Amino acid sequence: MLAERLFEYPLRGGSVSLLPDSTLTSKFGFDEIYHHLNLKIPGNQIHNSIEFIRHGKGINKQAADYILCGYLMDKNLDAFVENITKYYDINDFLPKHYREALTLYVHSHTTPKVIFKNSIMDADFQDYQNMEHDITDTEERKNKLRDTYGNTYWYYYQYAIS
Repeated sequence: MLAERLFEYPLRGGSVSLLPDSTLTSKFGFDEIYHHLNLKIPGNQIHNSIEFIRHGKGINKQAADYILCGYLMDKNLDAFVENITKYYDINDFLPKHYREALTLYVHSHTTPKVIFKNSIMDADFQDYQNMEHDITDTEERKNKLRDTYGNTYWYYYQYAIS
């Protein structure tokens, strides 16, 4: 599942890198990807925008994950929070990166629109923040955080170039 593993890989480019920009850069053709996302494309048009998916009819679970992960890749927590409740119940069974994003969102907003509490996730996020504040050297801090938390949305949000 995309939302369980996406940020375990080094990523660049924001949401546009989720969809192919040409048949040369994709293992799968546009038809296969659009079929997987339940999208009907008129003619031979190429759409590599998360917004195009969002405006599609009959969004399936895969398309919903592309939309939500696209917002996360663009570091747009507000849009993510605005849309997650359309596709998921807010609970401890959410995919890993959605729980990480909601934890970050709740800790960075004084009046969050969505409340998410998970004691394990909160403790891990507190450990992340402690490590961030305890290491004064910028490169050492980034390297230690990458070693421990490089597979989290928190690290991507703070350090990835989108």
